[in-house]
Amino acid sequence: LDENGNATLKPSDIVNSIVDNCAVDTLLSVSNFTCSDAGLTKEVTVTATDKYGNSDSKHVQINVIDTIKPIISLQDISIYFDDEGIAKLTRDDVNDKISDNCSVENVAFSQSEFSCSEAGLIVVNVTATDPSGNSRVKPINVSVIDTIRPSLTTKPATISLDQTGNALLRAKDVVESATDNCSIAD
Repeated sequence: LDENGNATLKPSDIVNSIVDNCAVDTLLSVSNFTCSDAGLTKEVTVTATDKYGNSDSKHVQINVIDTIKPIISLQDISIYFDDEGIAKLTRDDVNDKISDNCSVENVAFSQSEFSCSEAGLIVVNVTATDPSGNSRVKPINVSVIDTIRPSLTTKPATISLDQTGNALLRAKDVVESATDNCSIAD
């Protein structure tokens, strides 16, 4: 199959020789194949007919093969942490950047789930495979980003000055609760 998922069979592709005392027309019962034929063996009948209507037919088994690998045209991608501190790379993130002459059966990632400790730039191998088993691997840079603000609840505090007129106000004196999808720095 070609880059468009089609193949056209010509008599010269499968006929070694035809012997007749007159000119001959050669016809094939099937000459066009598509992705739906990939991996199948198709029987093609070759019929040679001379100008007097004399003919002979032979059956030939044709293996329809797709050898073209999928195309991965991905560039760097960014994904974001959710409320639970997990970022996931999914097929939907890359579907429009992966194609094949027939179809893409599977897309796999060397890593698809990331925790807060993995925030930053990570190289992920993307593997695309078509129904004929042709595959291609491409490394991409995945930026794993936390954009969710921490949630902070404060409380009133009373502090007293010491003999030198100074007071120490600590976070625990005014912070009632602090939460974040990842973690909070002190």
